[in-house]
Amino acid sequence: MKQWGRRLFVGALLSTMFLLPGNDAEAGIFGNIIHAMIVAGEEEEKSEIIDGLVIVHTGKKRAVLDTAGNVVVPPIYDKIRFDSAGFIHVTDKKQCGVLRADGTVAVPVAYERVGDAKEGRFIVYDKKNDRYGAYDADGHIVVPIEQRELYSYCEGLASVCRSDKTWTFVDLDGRFLPGHYRATGHFSEGLAAVKDDTNRYGYINREGTTVIPCVYAEARPFSDGTAVVRDDTRRYGYIDKTGAQVVPCAYADARDFSGGYAAVLKNHGAIVRPDWGFVDRTGAEVIKPHFYYVDHDFTEDGRAIVSDDRFAYFIDATGTILWPSTYDRMEPYKDGLAAVYNRVGTYSFNAISTMLVGSKWDKIYDDKIYTSIGNDVLKRGYVDAAGKEIISTKNDYVSPFDKNGLSYVMTKGKWGVMDRTGAYVIEPRYERIYPLTEGLFAVRLNDRWGFIDRAGAAIIPPAYDQVVSFGEGAASVCKDGTWHVIDKDGKDILILPDGVTDLGPFAAGLMPVRVGKLWGYMDHAGAFVVAPAYDAADIFRTKERELLPADEDE
Repeated sequence: MKQWGRRLFVGALLSTMFLLPGNDAEAGIFGNIIHAMIVAGEEEEKSEIIDGLVIVHTGKKRAVLDTAGNVVVPPIYDKIRFDSAGFIHVTDKKQCGVLRADGTVAVPVAYERVGDAKEGRFIVYDKKNDRYGAYDADGHIVVPIEQRELYSYCEGLASVCRSDKTWTFVDLDGRFLPGHYRATGHFSEGLAAVKDDTNRYGYINREGTTVIPCVYAEARPFSDGTAVVRDDTRRYGYIDKTGAQVVPCAYADARDFSGGYAAVLKNHGAIVRPDWGFVDRTGAEVIKPHFYYVDHDFTEDGRAIVSDDRFAYFIDATGTILWPSTYDRMEPYKDGLAAVYNRVGTYSFNAISTMLVGSKWDKIYDDKIYTSIGNDVLKRGYVDAAGKEIISTKNDYVSPFDKNGLSYVMTKGKWGVMDRTGAYVIEPRYERIYPLTEGLFAVRLNDRWGFIDRAGAAIIPPAYDQVVSFGEGAASVCKDGTWHVIDKDGKDILILPDGVTDLGPFAAGLMPVRVGKLWGYMDHAGAFVVAPAYDAADIFRTKERELLPADEDE
C-alpha cells in the first residue's frame, strides 16, 4: 500500500547515478551489476548548444574553441557552460560572469551568481554587498546593484525588493513602478499579485494600478483567465480578471485550470485521507472529490491522471477510469502512447538519478527511472490509448523514445530496439547498442563491435574492440589497439598520425583526436585544425545530432 504522503514528497537532489549499460559487465539492470558510478560532490551544470563552439579542458581550466580552431574563450576559467540563449557562462575562483558567443564580455566576472538570460536580462548577485541587480546583453547595468532581492523578468517586469525593504516591480529599462508593497508575485496575463500594508493580497496591472482590491489571504498568478485565491477560512477558490468569484473558496487546495477543468482538494491532514476532484469554470464539481491524488491535470486530449492508494489511472472528463491499471505512475499520452512505470524497489539514496544509454559522444539521458519520490526505483513501459501494453515494464530497461521513434530495450541482459508499435526493429541479442545515427546502429556481439542497419543486417560485421557512431559519413573504430576512420563500406578513409589513443565522431566538419594524452581536432582531409593540446574535448554539438525530441530534454 502506498503511504498517503509519498506522492507529495519532494526529495533533495544529492547525487546522480550514471549507468552505462555493458562496459565491463552485461546484465539486467535491477538483478545484476552494470558499470555504475556515483557522482558525489559538485556536478557540472548542463550545457546547452551553441553552433560552431565547443568546450575543452586543459588541466583544471576550461576554454572554448570555434570550428576554425580559434580560441574564443581562453583557458582561464574553472567552469564554462552555454545557455539556451546563446551566451557563455563562466566561473573563475567562484566569481561568475557571462560572455557573448564571440568571447566578449556581457557581464563582468565579478558576481557570486548570474542567472541565465531571460527577456534579454541577466540577474546578478553581489555577495560582498548582499545586493542584486541586472545587466542587459550589451553589458549595461539596467537595474542598479543595490536591490535586496530581484527575480527574473516575466512579461517585461521583475519583482524587486528595494533598499527600504519594500517590494515593487522594475521594467526592462530599469524604471520602477510607483507602488510599495510588503510582497509581490510575478506578472502573468498582464496582472501581478501584491501584498499591501494590511497583509492582504490583490492584483495590479502593468502600470501599477490596483485592479483587484487587496482582500485575500493568498493570491496566485493568473492562468487561463483565472487565479487561485485563499480567504480567511484557509480555503481556496478562483476569481477572474475582474475580481469576480467564479469558484467559491471552499477547498483545502486548488490548482490552475487545465483543459477546461481545475483540480481541487476537499480534505487533507495528517490523519485525513486526501480527496481530490475537479471543478469547471462555473464552480460545478464535475468530478466529485474522492481521488487520493491528481498526478497530472487534464490535457487537451481530455485525459487526466489520478491515483488511489495503490495505482495510477487515466480518467476522462466524467471521472470514469478509462482502463484498468496496475501501474504506479503514468505520464500523459504523446503521439498515441503513454509511458507507464512500476515500482520495483527502493534506492538507497534520496536522489534523482540518471540512466545513460549510448556512448560518451552520443547518449540518451533518462532521468525518470530513479526518482526522489519515496526513493522509488521505477521501470518504464508504454501503453496505447486502450491501455494495451505495447512495451512491457517487465523488461530490464526501456528507454524513452528517441527522435527516430525508437526505444532501446534490455531484456535478460541483452539489448534490442523497439518501434512505437512494440515490434522489435532489432532483436534483443546484443551486449551493447548505441543509438541510431546516419542509418546505422553500433552493436557489440561476442565482445566485438560492428554496425547494423534498421533491418538488423550486418553492414560492417563485428570485428572491433571499440567503435564510435557514424558522423558525417565516417566512423572511428579501434582494433588491436589501433584506431581507424572508416566509411560505411568499412574502408579506411583517413591516414592517422602515430600515437592516436582515442577518436570521436565527426561533427561540424571536425573530429576529436587524442594523441597520447592530449586532444585536438582533425578535418576530413586528415589535417589538424586544432593541434592536440587539451586534456578533454567534446564534439561540436548541433541540435540535429541530439537524440531525444526537444521537448523531452527540457
